[in-house]
Amino acid sequence: MAILANRSYDKMLKQRFFTAVIALIVVGLILFVAPPIVARWMIALLLLAGAWEWGGLIYTKQDNGSKGSMLYTGICFLMIAGLFSQVTETELAQFIFQIALVWWSAALVWMFFFSTPIPRALVWICGFLVLIPAWVALDLLYRHDPTLLAFSLLVVWGADIGAYFVGKRFGSIKLAPNISPGKSWEGVLGGLT
Repeated sequence: MAILANRSYDKMLKQRFFTAVIALIVVGLILFVAPPIVARWMIALLLLAGAWEWGGLIYTKQDNGSKGSMLYTGICFLMIAGLFSQVTETELAQFIFQIALVWWSAALVWMFFFSTPIPRALVWICGFLVLIPAWVALDLLYRHDPTLLAFSLLVVWGADIGAYFVGKRFGSIKLAPNISPGKSWEGVLGGLT
């Protein structure tokens, strides 16, 4: 049985490695080869893919999920398009980041101390509070220096890889079992190193 588990793990690891190599090549082409306007819209498309996924959290198949995801993604697109030329204003970007900081602080307290089901309308708002500031941050980093954005992405990916492998190998103390049962404190430490 352990041999089958190891083969499954090896196969999954190879798929992740292959996907990571493809992703690095695509990101490199977008950040360093594509014209800036194309790169900025590609970054926006990445966030719109996240909006589609978020829409899937809001609307199940029973709720006619693809139409709901399409509506949610369309609204996110309109928000990004509206901010596309405005986001260079430092005050606007700072305001968006301040709202995001307040939201993330509230969400952290909420998840750990008041873990309750979230009404659908609030899930809509939560998605905007996650996706739009993320797009603004990626866009600003890219326009400041594509190398800085690439470095930031590599740091995040490195932390994710460290958390995954350390958590998979040594993880025994659950971080937040009601929220994400697969996460462990060992994985957190692996992500920090």
